[in-house]
Amino acid sequence: MRRLLGIKSYNELSRLPPPLTASEIKSYNRGDDNCIVISKDDFRMDFKQSRDSPFNLEAIRIAAEDFIMRVTRDKWYPVPRIPDRYLEQDYVESLMFNHLKYIKSKYSEVMKASDSDKDRQLQSAARSSRKTRVSVTCGAVFSIIYASADSNPLAL
Repeated sequence: MRRLLGIKSYNELSRLPPPLTASEIKSYNRGDDNCIVISKDDFRMDFKQSRDSPFNLEAIRIAAEDFIMRVTRDKWYPVPRIPDRYLEQDYVESLMFNHLKYIKSKYSEVMKASDSDKDRQLQSAARSSRKTRVSVTCGAVFSIIYASADSNPLAL
């Protein structure tokens, strides 16, 4: 599924489009003309929805079809040859359905890590901003004190 998603590692899941909005889900479930369409060329999954949501089931169906085509036509895994009984659509879909559980867990990990990275960046930026404000304020105060001292040596 990584190839269809356009990523090399599941650690890149945070780069993918965000989960569907409530209105996008309703639109997809109704089959509206302007709803999101999943295809091999424009593949997408929603890692926030359940694995058996209509959207994810369609994505699983397309991923299974693509996998079977890659194995049979493009000769992925030529040696040892995968037995035909393991290349049946229903069987591959069940494997993809189970694999989606793992991908969803990786998505949760990656997004938590991404959120904590963002928090660290925000904290660092806040510290840097405070340091700048303190430095500028202290510099201004010292400039005033020394300017006063130059004009009135008894002021210190």
